[in-house]
Parts: sequence; structure tokens; C-alpha cells
Amino acid sequence: MTLYQQSKTLLQSDYNIFLAEAQRLQPKRVVEFGPGYSTFAWIEAGVPEIVGLEHDQYWFDAQEARFADYPTVTIRPYWDEPPVAKYPDDIGEFDLALVDSPKGYPKARKIHPGLEDCSRCNTLFAALELAPVVLLHD
Repeated sequence: MTLYQQSKTLLQSDYNIFLAEAQRLQPKRVVEFGPGYSTFAWIEAGVPEIVGLEHDQYWFDAQEARFADYPTVTIRPYWDEPPVAKYPDDIGEFDLALVDSPKGYPKARKIHPGLEDCSRCNTLFAALELAPVVLLHD
């Protein structure tokens, strides 16, 4: 049984890639910048610990409620500010990271003059500090 949910932001083919990578790599901990539809792939793959990092308060509240019944998922705040995104100090290391922060979604972006695409780059650099394998999704 698949946990995939029809979405405009995550195609079934993308979901299947995430699921296949999780099944292939067998990560114990996954960190996800921008939890949501993709989080269900990690759940379906049986990842024991999934930490979703969210910088927008609206989405933080929505995802915290959405995954309240999934004990393997924790939603934590992070700050998407130059020169690099800042995540909680006590977060630890992960086997796999996903950066799922579409640059075209204005509500979730902080725009800094001269650094218009900085949100995406900041998040990528933060993910590379946390995990040896990083997947990107737009």
C-alpha cells in the first residue's frame, strides 16, 4: 500500500524516487527541509526517525498537525537567513537529507536584496552539514 497523495507539488514519479532511494540506502535518520507530501515516502520506507525542518510558521503548524499521528516524524523550526540557514543546535547528524523548498513559492521564501535565490542555497549548505547524501526537489 502506498502513502502517496495526489499533489501539484510532488509527482508520483518523484515520490517513487524518494521511496526507492530510502529503500536502497536504508537510512536510520532523515532530515527534510520542507516536510509535506514527500515525508510520506520516508514513512512508507520504514525510516525510524524523520525530522522535518520548517521555517514558515503557517507550514510549521500545518505539518505538525498533519504528522501528529506518526511517531517517527518530528517537525522542528529552522531559520532561513544569510549567510546560511540555521537549524537547531541539538539536531545531530542524518543519513539522508531532502531539500524541498521550491524557490517559486513566495510565501515560504525570505527575499534578501542582491540574494534573491539565497533561500535555496542557504538550505542546501545547511543540509550538506547534516547528511552525506542530499536530494533536491523543486
